[in-house]
Amino acid sequence: MDLWRGDVCPERNSWIGPVLTSKIRVLAATQARTHYAGNDTSVTLRFHDVDDLRLIGFNHQNAIIGLWFSSERRAQGVPDRIRVNFQQAHGVDASFHCARIEAVDAQPFSEMERYT
Repeated sequence: MDLWRGDVCPERNSWIGPVLTSKIRVLAATQARTHYAGNDTSVTLRFHDVDDLRLIGFNHQNAIIGLWFSSERRAQGVPDRIRVNFQQAHGVDASFHCARIEAVDAQPFSEMERYT
């Protein structure tokens, strides 16, 4: 997980809110209709305008068993927010709200990524 506080500067007309970027290893064996492991995917997601971040138990592994999204309605005329939950297996347990989610990259997982 990489956190960036954004760049809010009215003098420059810059209104970039906090951003959380996360690289996640998606195990092939956990996907529906998959009969074998070994074809894991490395997915990078970027969450924009992060708010109400709760981050507990961050450590050397940070394995999750689920990533959940839900929409939360706000007042009329105000865009809905997305509620994001990283469900803890070992290490990180995180939740937050964001305005949008960007899929930045998806590549076959390489064992070398384990060490970066």
